[in-house]
Amino acid sequence: LCIKYGEFLLSKMTVCLRLHNNHHHRTPCVLSSVLDHCNSKQMFAITRDAVEELLQAVDRGTQEWLILTLRALLSFVTAVGKWYHDVVPEEIEFDENEPDKKPPKPAFVEVLNHILKRTKHLLFSPHIPVLLVALNIVDVALADLRNFPDDHLPMIHQNWPAILNIMQNKNLNARVSAFQVCSVFFCIFFVSHLKKFFFQGHERSEIFKIHDFLEIIRNADLM
Repeated sequence: LCIKYGEFLLSKMTVCLRLHNNHHHRTPCVLSSVLDHCNSKQMFAITRDAVEELLQAVDRGTQEWLILTLRALLSFVTAVGKWYHDVVPEEIEFDENEPDKKPPKPAFVEVLNHILKRTKHLLFSPHIPVLLVALNIVDVALADLRNFPDDHLPMIHQNWPAILNIMQNKNLNARVSAFQVCSVFFCIFFVSHLKKFFFQGHERSEIFKIHDFLEIIRNADLM
């Protein structure tokens, strides 16, 4: 039933979003419900347009229904992790004429990148509920990208300054959530910066990033 009627429902909601209709706040609610009750890859094609429209709403700075929008995005990245957990980058033969050629990215990877490019700004929000949901989105979306290092590591880097900032937040829940998210990808990030430091001319900016993080851990009050 979700597949049969989901496309019709979400198509109407997507049109409302594009027209800035007053009822557009229903879209994230419908999207979350559909994704939470239907575990089928076919839903990706049905929900993708609605997700992109929700991202446009985020870009417009629509605050009134931001939490609903973020919860819908969280439902989406969670569903993507279930649908595509075993997908890996396509292998292509080496071509001397195009040595840097890379395989095309799956559509779900593109959408995850679009979402993570928004969270790096949302994580600087002064509103704790927004921070907590955005942190959950980052946590799940980065896990979804773990098989795609060309996208995984850049998205870690882009969200890193905001994560570092939240670790110093006065709110305990925000700090704990930030450390939980960081524990998932810190090893990858740490090794990356160490490689740059030792093999690319001892860049001071890289060691400062490591030093800042270790200082925050040392001074963190998580109790």
